[in-house]
Amino acid sequence: MNCDFTDPIKLGTEKMPDWEYSKMGCIFTEQEISSELIENSTTGAEFYLDKRVSYGEVLVLTFLMIFLVFGILKFLTDFLIPKFSKKK
Repeated sequence: MNCDFTDPIKLGTEKMPDWEYSKMGCIFTEQEISSELIENSTTGAEFYLDKRVSYGEVLVLTFLMIFLVFGILKFLTDFLIPKFSKKK
């Protein structure tokens, strides 16, 4: 990653100057790009979203999917089996 700071702003006094930069431009290589900038056009808010999925996220999603599937099956068996057994 190669970043350049531009548009310096001078803050402070002559005896104790303090410099800040108002813009930063970074150039990423193809291997370094792992996040995407998401911008809201109405408010101007922005954040970065990581494109990679970690092992912990996969593990949590796996357990949630297992609980979801078993929850749906339990609901269907509790709801449908009594209806079919009462018809006989």
